[in-house]
Amino acid sequence: SDLMHLAREAARAGESFQMASAVEEAMSLEPAIGLDDMALALARHHFGNGEYGQALPLYQRALKDGVDSVPAVFFEIGRAYEGIGDCQNSLIYFEQFRERAPRSRRSEVDWFIGKCSFDRARELRARNGTTQTDLDDALALVERVLEVGEPRSILGEAWFERGEILAALGRCDEAAESFRQVRVVEGVSTGALVRRAQARFDEITFGRTLRGFRPDRPCG
Repeated sequence: SDLMHLAREAARAGESFQMASAVEEAMSLEPAIGLDDMALALARHHFGNGEYGQALPLYQRALKDGVDSVPAVFFEIGRAYEGIGDCQNSLIYFEQFRERAPRSRRSEVDWFIGKCSFDRARELRARNGTTQTDLDDALALVERVLEVGEPRSILGEAWFERGEILAALGRCDEAAESFRQVRVVEGVSTGALVRRAQARFDEITFGRTLRGFRPDRPCG
């Protein structure tokens, strides 16, 4: 109890390292000791040090103790999951933060929502034995990227990915339009992405008469 008292004093003074040291020492002496109001402070200490794996169970404990009224906690948990490469879970918390956050902070979380949605969509499409459910989920994710409009640097890639997903689903006209949108987003660029998108657009548009010969690839 003395160590937990010291931990609370250190937390109030903004001394996170001393706070964490006191809590960890207390728990080594009495593993069953309750963290009570210290779970969030300890989670944020580990989060600030990039120790996301240690931070996450403490954040979850803090949520159980009633800090779900603090929107920033959801953003931090999303960042922690994103930090360990788990975009599937990070998106759950980013979206919850977005629902609760003031409009002034939405652009910040939209960047992470867009990035994680794009990464997760690519992951699903790259699976061996990709199913229609995988493709449907990937499509919803990439459309979320386009909906939030972030990160702006990958919007051309997002339209291209959308085109490939739609093509795999046999929705050829929509796929062609997605490939056309790549040039719209990229402007006058003649880079590799625009050339690839144009090639796929041409393949779909001018290859309609050949689709009957390749039922496994209805859109080329």
